[in-house]
Amino acid sequence: MKKLSLEMLRLSTEEVLERSQMKKITGGGIWDMLVAL
Repeated sequence: MKKLSLEMLRLSTEEVLERSQMKKITGGGIWDMLVAL
């Protein structure tokens, strides 16, 4: 259950990263730091 939620969170984070990179939003850097953690 916990593993599934973490996997979905990772997928949603990757989706946000792709969108922020396309729009060149500076907020994408924040997601990069969160993923690094």
